[in-house]
Amino acid sequence: MTTQGTPKVNQIPALLLTGFLGAGKTTLLRALLSSPDAADTAVIVNEFGEIGLDHHLLVGASETMYLLENGCVCCTQRDDLEASLEDLYWARLRRKIPWFSRVIVETTGLADPSGVFAMVSGDTLAGIRYVWQSVVTLVDGVNGSETLEAHAAAAQQAAMADHLIISKTDLAADIGDLRRRLQILNSDARLHQASRGALGASLDALMQPAPGADARRLGLSGGPLHDAGITSCWLHFRPSLPRLEFDAAFADLTEKFGVDLLRAKGIAHFAGDPKPSVLQYVAGGTIEITPADLAADAPAGLVVIASKVSPGEVENIFVAHGLGPYLMAEDHKGHAH
Repeated sequence: MTTQGTPKVNQIPALLLTGFLGAGKTTLLRALLSSPDAADTAVIVNEFGEIGLDHHLLVGASETMYLLENGCVCCTQRDDLEASLEDLYWARLRRKIPWFSRVIVETTGLADPSGVFAMVSGDTLAGIRYVWQSVVTLVDGVNGSETLEAHAAAAQQAAMADHLIISKTDLAADIGDLRRRLQILNSDARLHQASRGALGASLDALMQPAPGADARRLGLSGGPLHDAGITSCWLHFRPSLPRLEFDAAFADLTEKFGVDLLRAKGIAHFAGDPKPSVLQYVAGGTIEITPADLAADAPAGLVVIASKVSPGEVENIFVAHGLGPYLMAEDHKGHAH
């Protein structure tokens, strides 16, 4: 799979959507897919953890969606990514799915884009039929400067980008320092701003590579740059979860682990609420709990991604707050990375 900007005849252009944990990739992707110019777009979603949630939040956004879960695509899911791209191609050719003219691959927040490029290349079917055309990297407008400094993976994602999107500008007091940092990391990338997931640039514009894209990607390719010691824990919730006890448990979680708690997201069916709620937490913030219309098979539970925190420690906090009976013990799993 080449990384040149102009697809050859019969090659399907692919966009790699990346950004560190909590930058807002799913929110932006849903906004992009709601545009008329994205009607012929297929989507592959990769998640870090034992269970996939993002594709449930994207239901209805694309008629053609594949989920890669239980690992980070840049170093553990090579076969799955390649197979999904090949499956998409054959299903498209045989008219088993709606025709699409582009593919978006949404990575986990820990992915190194150079690792993704390296895994789908050469003379495989996926390598021949698709071309990596553009890398779009989201950077959190609120805490992006600190994230770039603390996490090598975040800096690599920015350095590889054709388009850098500063998200959550409606919440950020000042993005001047962040803009300067991004310019130093990658002066070739086109810089955009997003507010509440809304972006002025179209999907077609984001598909266009920046000048010198091939040379930049070649120069930065190498081994994955994940931060050591990052783990994920999946807690599977039963229905009628008591809200007060959950709030207390999560507050305890954030107080105990502080900046080591990088990301949490999930779905809960709280007692007395007619709709399930989407749970979202980004390091340094507060948890957002939003009622939502979700598919009946959407998994109820919480994925916690943290640095130097064991899955057992996370579970014990929820048990200590009386939530043991609401946790399905057979599904408690941690994934070391």
